[in-house]
Parts: sequence; C-alpha cells; structure tokens
Amino acid sequence: MSAEIPLPPPVVETRQELLTPVSASGNSLPSSDEVSDEWWTQDPNSTDVSKVLPDASSIPDRWWEQSEGETTSPMQKAGSAILDLSQPDEAHAEDQKSEEVARNAERAKQAGEGWKLHLNFDYTNPQHVRKVQEVLDKLASDKAITTFKIGNGGGVESGAPGKEATVYIGSMSETQKIAEIIDKELSGVLLPATGDVLQDDLPFSGNVWGRFSVVGSQPKVDDFELEGFLQYGRDGVPSKRKYNPWNPAPKDYILADSIATLRKLYGEFFDNGQLAKLLERKRTYLGNQTREGIEDYIDEAIGLRNKELDRLLDPENMLPKIELVDEVVDNPENNSVQHRYTVVDRGGSVGGIWIDLPYDGSPAKVFDVNLQKNKGYGKAAYLGVLKRLPDGVVLTSGLSVSEDAIKIWRWLEQSGVATRPEGEIERTENGKYRRPGYVTRTSFQ
Repeated sequence: MSAEIPLPPPVVETRQELLTPVSASGNSLPSSDEVSDEWWTQDPNSTDVSKVLPDASSIPDRWWEQSEGETTSPMQKAGSAILDLSQPDEAHAEDQKSEEVARNAERAKQAGEGWKLHLNFDYTNPQHVRKVQEVLDKLASDKAITTFKIGNGGGVESGAPGKEATVYIGSMSETQKIAEIIDKELSGVLLPATGDVLQDDLPFSGNVWGRFSVVGSQPKVDDFELEGFLQYGRDGVPSKRKYNPWNPAPKDYILADSIATLRKLYGEFFDNGQLAKLLERKRTYLGNQTREGIEDYIDEAIGLRNKELDRLLDPENMLPKIELVDEVVDNPENNSVQHRYTVVDRGGSVGGIWIDLPYDGSPAKVFDVNLQKNKGYGKAAYLGVLKRLPDGVVLTSGLSVSEDAIKIWRWLEQSGVATRPEGEIERTENGKYRRPGYVTRTSFQ
C-alpha cells in the first residue's frame, strides 16, 4: 500500500451536528477547542447509559496503539456483560465466534454492503464525469469493487451534495486500498467532501470519504430491535435502532456503543485496526475549518433543508402566505428557550403556535397551538416553524395533542417529513391523544 496521502487544504464546509449545537438565543458557534475532547479514549463498550464511560484520566493515552499485553483496552476494563469483547477460553467457542464473524462479513459482502465510498466532483463537466466512469469501470471489471453508481439518487441534483458517485466495496482493508487508488487516479477531478458526507463519513484518502452500512444484511437476533443498526450514523458508523428521541444518549456514547458491537459482529471486516486513526484524522480535518466557513455551511444547509420542506409540503404554493412574529422567552429552569410565534395573515393575527427549544440541541417540542380553523393556517404555521429550526434540530409532538394537531402530524408523516413508532395512539377521555410520538426528520433523502 502506498504511503498515506495527506488530506487537502481544509474547505469551508462542515455540519452543525458535529459541533456543540447553536443555542436558540443565537450565540455564536463554539471554537474547535471547545469540541476537541478526545472522546475515543473513553470506554466504547459500556451499555449502561447512566454509567456511560470511565473517566478519561483513568485510561492510558492512545490506548489503541499499545501492543497486546501492555494494557487492556478501556472496553475490557469496563467489563460489560453485554458487549464484552474478551474471548471464551474454550477453543470451540473461539472457533464458533470466528465462524460467526466470517458469516456476517460474507453476508454483507454478498449483499453489496460493508464500507462504501462517496466521491464529489463537478457533475456538469462531461470530461470529469467520463473520467470517473472510466476509473470505476476498470475497478469493477477487475472485481476490486462490488459495484458503483453515478448520480442515481445521489449528488446535487438529488439534493445530496457530495455524493455524485458511490462505490461499494466491503471490508475496511479493501476500502483503504481502493480509496488510495481512486484518489490518485482522479487527482484534479475530485472535489472536497461536502454536505452530509462531512457528518456521516470518514476521510479515507484525500477527497475520498466513506461509511459503513449493513442495514440490509445484518444478522437478525432476538434483540434485533435493540441491537440492530440503522442505515445512517455518525462518523462512518451506523447507529443502533434503540437510540431515538425517546431513548436518547450522548452522541459519543452512541458512537462508541455501535463501534464495540460492530467489532464483535464483523471483526476486521469492519475495523482492521485503522478506525481510530480515521476518526482522529476527521477530527483534525474539521478542527481546521474556520468559524466563518462553519457558519456559511450551516446557512447553506438550512437553505437546502427549507427548499426541500417547501417541495414536500407546499409543492403547488397553495398554503396561506402567513408571517410568524417571534417572541423569545428564555426559560433557564427548563434549560430551554420558548418561541411564542404569533401567526399573522394580511396584517391580522389568526392565532399562535408555541415551541420549546432546548439549549443543548435536543428535540424541540410543540406545547401550544391555537389557530383559526379550516383555512390552512395549521399546515402553514408548522411549515414556518420547521423552517426556523436550527440545522439538525428536530421537532416532536407534545405530550397531549388535539385532534386537529394529529391531522397536521399525519400530513407531515404522509409527506415524508415526520415519522412515529408503529401502533395505535392512546386517546384520552377529553378527546386528546397521549404521547403520539411524532418526530420530524433531519434529512428527507
């Protein structure tokens, strides 16, 4: 393998979810110093969120680089009964585990899953598109990659900038080799990573980034609904299904928990020992972004999101042209800020909608709606509120929701903007619905 290719000069794009969220009161983004704690030195193996990770001071620096016998990893010290990576003493148990890992990896490989790469380039330049096609055709004919696609659901035209091409490979070691080949062969063609790639992926080589996915091929076990993985996650690693707005956990813990389980299930197919270096490389890369660049990217991301909301919720431009007059009330007791929006149509108030927005970027909640009926004000007001949320923040339904509000949330769900757990919603004696569990998406792709 050739020497590691350094990352290009930093671009001025990143994603707010990778940082401490912007407060609702409009404070500026934190500096990189404020978000540079080395979370990977913490225990990625504890499953008790109340005892998430050991104190970082008790863990040797860069434990992943110490040779076997020098120290045990933090995850081994944690002694988790559920995600313990230590092996049984019995030889047959060792063999069974190895066979299971091999089966899992082969299943993912056959399904075209595992690690995949995203390529960003100027899709309007026919010479660049042709060059990308030639390089990927050659890799496919040599069976160096499973398959690839150019466009076809990715890229700027599909609302997914940074994903003009997707290359499906499999194991981490193979992906590293292919990433270096692509980066070399497409020098001068590839552009810096952008869009969701900066949040979801890891930098393998130069402008070539990638992530891991086994959503379609993962083994189904008794606790699949808890331990099964979603399609997306943070920093190249899919998140477990059990983490959601109703079962939250610190982002670093969610990532560490997923890494520990994927190492156990897939072994070197998932991590050949280089994952920690890729994570550190990404952190260094994003830490070099300027504050102005971060703010510019967030503004761009919000603009793209709002354009997509308009397309999904008001494609014919038929909703009332309302204004939202915002009264901001700080609520330190609840660690949040309230936005009390007065809905104005043609100069007059037609009611209001109140939102509680936590300081820490966790889901916002609708806690009061009072609008004139049968004029489309409800849909217009919810659309207006969604377009004012900070980047990456979702909106959830309240604890007790009226029948009119349920209709709005069902409309959001049918439009692909919101989702909720399956099952009937409990209805109270006063005609309201208890804890319906609706939550908006952060991405509509």
